Amino acid sequence: MKRIQTNNALKPNGHYSQAVMHQGFLFVSGILPFDCRTGQFVEGEIGIQMRTVFENLDSILAAAFRVECGT
Repeated sequence: MKRIQTNNALKPNGHYSQAVMHQGFLFVSGILPFDCRTGQFVEGEIGIQMRTVFENLDSILAAAFRVECGT
């Protein structure tokens, strides 16, 4: 089991990882609309918040694939 962490998404505030890779499966924790560039939670319309959530998910997935590829 590999813990997945990236500085490009909100760091967990507890004893859990942003994601965990186990036996070919990736389990991703809940993702909030937090903009790591500004250090602020994104408020406003749901579309803006969801864009931020998916950007954070993209960062976590990129980190997971780097771990799997060994780079």
